[in-house]
Amino acid sequence: MKKESLWMLLVTRISRDEEEQQRVLREFQEAFAGNRLRDYLILLRASFMGPREMEERRGFFLALGSLLMDHLKQKSELAAGPYGLYIGFIADDLAKLADEELARTGKALGVALRLATNPPTLRFSIEGPLALPPCPLSPAEVKAAPEAWVEALGREAALWRSAQLLAVRDHLAAGPADQPMPQRRRAHALLLIGAHLEQAQATDWAHRCYLAATCLDPSYDLPWAFLALAEPDPKAGLAAAHKALAANPRSLPGLINRGTLLARLGRGNEALRDFAEAARYDQANPRLLLQCAHAALEAGQVEIAVKLFVYVQRAFPAVPEAWFGLARLFWKAGLIEMARRCQERFRTLRHGNVPRELRLVGRLRVEAKQPGQRVQVDQEWGVTPWDLPEVMTGEHRIAWENGPVRKIMVDEGDAIRASWVEGKADVDIVQFTPEPVSWRKTLPDGTVTWLPSKEILAPWLVDDLDRLPAPEPLVDILATIPQPVTPFPGDTRLTVESVFRILLEEILADGILDRTESEMLRAIRERLLIDPIRYEAIMKEVRTRATSRTAGDFGPVDTRALYGRLYAKALEDSVLEDSERLLLETVAEALLLLPSEVAEIEAAAKKR
Repeated sequence: MKKESLWMLLVTRISRDEEEQQRVLREFQEAFAGNRLRDYLILLRASFMGPREMEERRGFFLALGSLLMDHLKQKSELAAGPYGLYIGFIADDLAKLADEELARTGKALGVALRLATNPPTLRFSIEGPLALPPCPLSPAEVKAAPEAWVEALGREAALWRSAQLLAVRDHLAAGPADQPMPQRRRAHALLLIGAHLEQAQATDWAHRCYLAATCLDPSYDLPWAFLALAEPDPKAGLAAAHKALAANPRSLPGLINRGTLLARLGRGNEALRDFAEAARYDQANPRLLLQCAHAALEAGQVEIAVKLFVYVQRAFPAVPEAWFGLARLFWKAGLIEMARRCQERFRTLRHGNVPRELRLVGRLRVEAKQPGQRVQVDQEWGVTPWDLPEVMTGEHRIAWENGPVRKIMVDEGDAIRASWVEGKADVDIVQFTPEPVSWRKTLPDGTVTWLPSKEILAPWLVDDLDRLPAPEPLVDILATIPQPVTPFPGDTRLTVESVFRILLEEILADGILDRTESEMLRAIRERLLIDPIRYEAIMKEVRTRATSRTAGDFGPVDTRALYGRLYAKALEDSVLEDSERLLLETVAEALLLLPSEVAEIEAAAKKR
């Protein structure tokens, strides 16, 4: 198919004629086989149509779904960047159609995209701690010279005694100049070695491997995601997780690890958004759904948390941790009896020793006759009356200032009150029933109020745990959680609206809208799909600004300068996201800029 015909597809889209559809499918295959990714992207964009148009071209989209799945298996790189973005759009739209076969194709394509986006990494069996010397290079040295780290790994004989690591050693070599080893393969080899070293408790060596992998291939999301949790400083780890998602917005390890770090930093609502986004991509993963539920609980979203725990318990009855999650939720809500019953159900299903982190905590209240009495519990100081809603099981030491010292044993689900009356040598230690707590709740009208936990959790307070209410569909539960917050400030990101506003400012600067500018405006407006109401609002705002400027200072729009301004806007935060790159490519097409011109403009902008 000629280049002109390909470009026309963006206007005419896919024809209803079956012969023409077969020609487009053949062009898909030829573009893939010839590695003509720019043409492949044009074909994907032309295939992105409305639901009714998809149903009218049923045979084409069934064949296209199978073809795209096959291509993703052969070349996982198609899952990244603008290609993955449009494949995801097509998969999502097909999955929503009423036609069962088209919907199945869409869901299967979505799974294929997820697997290609997050390829399974090689699992190593732990052979015990490795006897390695201190790292020969500092993190700064590895970042400055990653090849030096690769050479240092090659010299470490103790490392290559492992047959599992020896199998990937050849992938580290740079290769001859005429046939260099792909950097993605070398970065992945470093990733595998780092994962093995981390399991073998050589954490410093693992950290250097992940860091070197990010330097060899900065566009590969997995090393950034692994580096996020390996960084000693949580803030540095969070920056690495941001870069993983900038490289691949659908990276499950990137979303999960960023959510983990946000939770550690006390940013519960942001962590919940990341876990929920990961759960949308991997809805058949009970461990991930449990992480999302616990994140909701920590963020104070108790209704979302209980719905997710109940969903996991019903959908995956062989996973007992859902009962522990419910026990923990009811315990934090002050509903002690429900918590104990759920934990008992968990222990019935869980065989063997229960890890400490899966044991129900206890509650401790320390009192004295005079309020404000200083008291120490283990290593922490507080003043009476002092409530500790979650204390680990085991022995705890309580010492009142200028008073007695007592040791008490806290078991699972115990609520203990320790009271000291000044002048008495004895301390009263009794079990007590705490009052249910209140939770923050946003009402349908948007107002925020505080309601007792008994009122919020009333549907789930049942006498028989087998009669818990049936859970809502998972899609509906996750839909109540907003999308992740972008790590970059909104005013430094290139968005559809900012592109259109800058374009209008340039066009209307001289107060004249000539034919060429009108055509340019129409082309970009159609490609960016600007809402008519929003278009009028932006147009009015820009016209108001233009009237206050001197028309003689401006002339016809300089398309190169316009693209340069947009590119500079995208680089204000020093990171070019996939969505920004896609916008820039769309604008470059509408401005009729050649790839060589685009590369020249971007190179000049980077030097400034």
